[in-house]
Amino acid sequence: GQFQKLGGVIRDKEKVTDITPGPVVTVSTSAGVYRTKSLVITAGPWANKLLSHIGLQLPLEVQKINVCYWKEKVPGTYDVNKRFPCFLLTEGEESDRHIYGLPSNEYPGLVK
Repeated sequence: GQFQKLGGVIRDKEKVTDITPGPVVTVSTSAGVYRTKSLVITAGPWANKLLSHIGLQLPLEVQKINVCYWKEKVPGTYDVNKRFPCFLLTEGEESDRHIYGLPSNEYPGLVK
């Protein structure tokens, strides 16, 4: 995506074991040690646990959500390659809850 086009590197499915802040941030994971000038952490509700040893606590309000998947009637219809968009409804007459949807790429044939 755009993050990678701008020079970002995604390290998925690696357990972070240590973060050392500074002008160059050092991140130790189950797969190795990385050094970078900037770091984006996508740890969700586990962010404060991950950051606690460096004294950083974010004002997070963790909420449990239901995640549903729907089977595509026609396989591939809701694929990102068919330009199916991500969407988010934050308020409206239809619901007082946040509703979002993602293309079927996470689990092919199923729309989230």
